[in-house]
Amino acid sequence: MRAVRTARTLPPDVQDGIARIVPTFAGDDAPADDLTTAEVESLAESRDQARRGEVSPDADVAAVRAKHGL
Repeated sequence: MRAVRTARTLPPDVQDGIARIVPTFAGDDAPADDLTTAEVESLAESRDQARRGEVSPDADVAAVRAKHGL
């Protein structure tokens, strides 16, 4: 629920982007109609990195959150 609350505070265009990519991260391999080939490939790589445990350090995540006021 925290992620949803946070997403609701973001600008509408960012919310739209989240809405397009969440199904892919949830295991729905059918890409949204409006994703580009590059976006689909990027998401696939991100999922592969997550499966391998290649995640951003907490300090990096905190810096991005602070930069965007989250």
